[in-house]
Amino acid sequence: MPNIKLFIFDVDHTITDGTTIWEYMHQECSTWDNGKQYLQQFLAQEIDFDEFSRRDALSWKDRDINYLHRAQAKIKMTPGFPELIQKLHEQNIKTAIISSTVGQFAEYLADKYRIDYCYANPLGIQNNILDGTINLKVQGEAKGMFAKNLAEKLNLKKEEMAAAGDSHFDLPMFEYAEHSFILHNEKFKDQCKYFVHDFFAVIKIIGL
Repeated sequence: MPNIKLFIFDVDHTITDGTTIWEYMHQECSTWDNGKQYLQQFLAQEIDFDEFSRRDALSWKDRDINYLHRAQAKIKMTPGFPELIQKLHEQNIKTAIISSTVGQFAEYLADKYRIDYCYANPLGIQNNILDGTINLKVQGEAKGMFAKNLAEKLNLKKEEMAAAGDSHFDLPMFEYAEHSFILHNEKFKDQCKYFVHDFFAVIKIIGL
């Protein structure tokens, strides 16, 4: 078993399986027509991820926090994630979320699964009402900086860190994590140490 002391996770399409918090929020708020357009513009590289996030957040302005609560309750986890987290806790391995997802959803996951560190992009909220803004703390390729800071904070070597993601935004984290995993996305299977489809495979690979 590798001497892993910290395991870092992305959220959308990594911890979560299928529909993202962004799409579920649009469904709850009846704004999916706009959301689908923003997504298509992002995928066509007409707008960057930051602008994509800002447009989504603005479209949910003046909804109360319960819209977010209902959306996050619908999210499904990638198979094996709860089991992996439990085994990491049993081995006293620290865990972290570094994600560009909605910050409140990331915190919800961190509380539910007792994840030690959580960095994401919280929506602006005033008196339990969404104000149409998002605080972009974790911007795309900046994930590497967060991984580096955690490594320095915990005095960890590269071989003591693992990270799981699904896109090019996650690759900078792999510079600091010897044990790198890409889930689902075959496009990046040659840019990680392990390509897997679920976290049961991760459990087997690292021998938990």
